[in-house]
Amino acid sequence: MRRRQRAKLRFSMIAVMLITGLTGCPAPTPGERISQLNGKVTVCNQSGVIDLDLSNTQLSDGDFSYVNGFCSNTPKYRSIHTLNLSNTAVTDKFLDNMTLQGGTFVSKSGLEALILTGTNTTEAAIKKYQAVDPDCRIVR
Repeated sequence: MRRRQRAKLRFSMIAVMLITGLTGCPAPTPGERISQLNGKVTVCNQSGVIDLDLSNTQLSDGDFSYVNGFCSNTPKYRSIHTLNLSNTAVTDKFLDNMTLQGGTFVSKSGLEALILTGTNTTEAAIKKYQAVDPDCRIVR
C-alpha cells in the first residue's frame, strides 16, 4: 500500500513539474528581460553610453540583477548614463542593492542621473545611495 502511495506521489510531482515548466526553463538574459518589460534604450554617444528608460513598466525589486547586468551582458553598451525607474514597483530594496554595489552600479563611473518619480522609495534609502554615488543626480 505504501509503495503505491509513493508511486502516485512521485507521478504527481513529475506531472506538476512538467505542467508548470519547472524542468529546463531557462531564465531570460538581462537584454531579454529589458525587452520583455518594454524598456527603451537610447544611445547617448558612439562609445556605448546609454540612457535606460524603464518607466511605466512592470519593473520590480526582483529585476535588479537584470538591470545591473544589462551593460556587462550587452557588449555594445558600455555604461548607463540615466536610469529612469519612474512609476515602477521598485522600493528601498532595489536602492539598497544599488548601494551595495558601492557607487559602481551599472558602470565603473556610476550613474549620472537616477529618476525615481512615482516609486515607493524613501528618503533614507535615497540618501544611502547618494552617499556611495555622490555625483549621481537623483530626481524624486
